[in-house]
Amino acid sequence: MKTAEVSQAHELDHPGKGMLDEFLQPFMRPAVIDLSQHIAAAKGLDGGAANTDKVYGRNDDPAVQAQYEQQQLKREDHQSGE
Repeated sequence: MKTAEVSQAHELDHPGKGMLDEFLQPFMRPAVIDLSQHIAAAKGLDGGAANTDKVYGRNDDPAVQAQYEQQQLKREDHQSGE
């Protein structure tokens, strides 16, 4: 095993000592308060900006839930018609 792999394995056995901090640093991002803005700004799986994606509101909003249910019904109808 390489030295880095030994350190990482040791950290898994003995967490909380900061051994993986340097390794994981490139993946760290600041915490966000409004995640919906970040989701809306995220690129699609094809790498392009997904201009058709919209965040309609909170998922506990009954109006938003109804809209998503309608979307799901349309998707199921489309799939059953294939």
